[in-house]
Amino acid sequence: RYREGTTQVALDEARRALALDPRMAEAHYLAALCLRDLGQPDDAITALEDAARLAPDLLAAREELADLYVAAGRRAAQVEQLQLLTVLDRRPVRDAALALAQARAGQPDLAILSLTGQLQGSADRPLLSATIGRIWLMLAETSRERTDALPNALEALARAASAPSATSEVKALYGRALTLAGQFEAAEEVFQ
Repeated sequence: RYREGTTQVALDEARRALALDPRMAEAHYLAALCLRDLGQPDDAITALEDAARLAPDLLAAREELADLYVAAGRRAAQVEQLQLLTVLDRRPVRDAALALAQARAGQPDLAILSLTGQLQGSADRPLLSATIGRIWLMLAETSRERTDALPNALEALARAASAPSATSEVKALYGRALTLAGQFEAAEEVFQ
């Protein structure tokens, strides 16, 4: 029903399932998605918190919870959920999401330190290099006191942009960094 777009019907079905078994994490999760779509984010958060409590390894519930927390301006709670996701799911994409959330929550140095530590002694991971570069670029664009930010952004983004798996987004970030550094011809080449 949810996938068909009949959100209220799906919510009613989820509530009936919860009346039969209030410990059904998946029903709490479905109810939360419906509540979110119906414009009830606070109720959706409560339902997702219930789902995560009942099934701590239900990754989709934690992902949605992190998204709703940031939309509600609860960055610390978002970071907490993303930290739990990095423990439950050891893919680099989780570490990158956590680092970006930490940087946006006012902890860019912690984010950079964490990702840099993961790059040490291992094969270069383009996603982590791109994330480090993105954070340094954010600092370069917003903080004049961080004179190390732009050179560090350029270094990390050059490494990430040269990887065979580099996305157009990573190349655009590198182009932005080059533009900020006044290297317009190189930036144009990257943008093209």
